[in-house]
Amino acid sequence: MIGTPVDEDIDAIDSVRDYLKKLPKRSNMLSERFGESSKDAIGLLTSMLMFNPAKRCTVEEAIKHNFFKSVRKESDESRGEAIAMDFLESGDNTIETLKRQIFNECQLYRKAGEMKPHDDGKESGWL
Repeated sequence: MIGTPVDEDIDAIDSVRDYLKKLPKRSNMLSERFGESSKDAIGLLTSMLMFNPAKRCTVEEAIKHNFFKSVRKESDESRGEAIAMDFLESGDNTIETLKRQIFNECQLYRKAGEMKPHDDGKESGWL
């Protein structure tokens, strides 16, 4: 859909470099696949779906894209605080740890009285 990555992008990914270099070359097919879409829509999709993450547009760049020009109202926008994801750096990335961290993060935003945090150390049925 987004075409074959260029050698520079393939070289940035050690684990699959040889495999990707063996694939047949294909061009970006977004405009063919979504031919009735506007050039702005195709441009936004292209910038969001870049193979190399370093070349992808940021969220800030995406919302400033011409595609949103007719519906974006900057005065209505607010910026949230960055979410600390330090637990991912700890090396303890088991499913249970990730579930617990997601649950704890949800607790920061829960409405009063809807859910109570589990502080007894026991896992709930849905965690």
